[in-house]
Amino acid sequence: MRPVLNRLRGAVATSALYFAGVASVTGLLMLASHSPMHAASGLQSFVVALSDFTILEATRADTGVSVRWTQLTLVNEECGISAMRSYEVTLPLTTLDELAGAPLCQVGQQRFGRAVRRSRMNHPMIRDGIPYGTFFDRIVATCDGRERSFTFDYWDGKPPVDPNRLQRIDPVVANLYGMGVRLRERVETFSPSPEAQESEGTRMAAAMRGGRYAGAYADMCWGDKGRRTTCRPPFWQQVLAGYDGPPTQRAPRPPMVRERETLPFTKFVQPVFPPVARAARVFGDVRMRLRLQPESGAVIDVAIVEGRPLLEQAARDAALQWRFGAGASTGDPLNVTVSFAEGCPERP
Repeated sequence: MRPVLNRLRGAVATSALYFAGVASVTGLLMLASHSPMHAASGLQSFVVALSDFTILEATRADTGVSVRWTQLTLVNEECGISAMRSYEVTLPLTTLDELAGAPLCQVGQQRFGRAVRRSRMNHPMIRDGIPYGTFFDRIVATCDGRERSFTFDYWDGKPPVDPNRLQRIDPVVANLYGMGVRLRERVETFSPSPEAQESEGTRMAAAMRGGRYAGAYADMCWGDKGRRTTCRPPFWQQVLAGYDGPPTQRAPRPPMVRERETLPFTKFVQPVFPPVARAARVFGDVRMRLRLQPESGAVIDVAIVEGRPLLEQAARDAALQWRFGAGASTGDPLNVTVSFAEGCPERP
């Protein structure tokens, strides 16, 4: 599933900028819901597909609205290890129309498209003179048995929507723009444990491979020229191919003491990879000379012979907690190397 994900992974970072824009006009967006909502609007359900691989599905329930939250969650960014998570909650004493905050079944495609075109910024997002960024939010509403789709997107240099401009042009369409953010914030307050989410996520992965939410992601693939195109096979069949449950190994490979098997350790403490070094992608070996206390085998001094500054202290902290058995101390310093290497757990 990694080739498809790698093409879309930039969406997560880019969407943070988008959500910041939405948050700045949240108050205004909520005012857009002043239009009367009618219980008999014909809205049967809706799905919101967000660019960070979050899916929100709302359906009618006996006591209100049932909302299913599903997400392909990155549990190890460095190694690209993901897990499917999902759960369902019921929001009582509300209707689908109230939850949507906009009349999904009354907004026409021409009105929606015109408002989006007129509210786009005057230029694409530029980095070093090159257009960049991928963003995709889609709402698929089922109205009297027929699907209606609304898509906010930018890629291939297409300018993003300016939420303030959209609010001025059409407050109802602007309310659709912030709908996914509002609904997610409301639902995520009820989230169960990650373990429970991943158990349910495994079941949902099978359903999605079988076609659930296929319409919302039908054109979320890229063709030979780097343009968005229809997914064949369907998007989630590609992304979740071979997914049979959450990963059992998630952490990157820990630092390795090269002499671990040849020295007579009686107490060994695993060195910890400094988070700042991992974030900065600093790797390498730290070579040390250890002086031992002859009777106890405790390390009483650590001299760094060679190593990257960001890694030295982590190696020193671990070494000062080690103890060695008889024969390790001969009066000469003990040479030990800690390897801080880039690496990921093996995939089954």
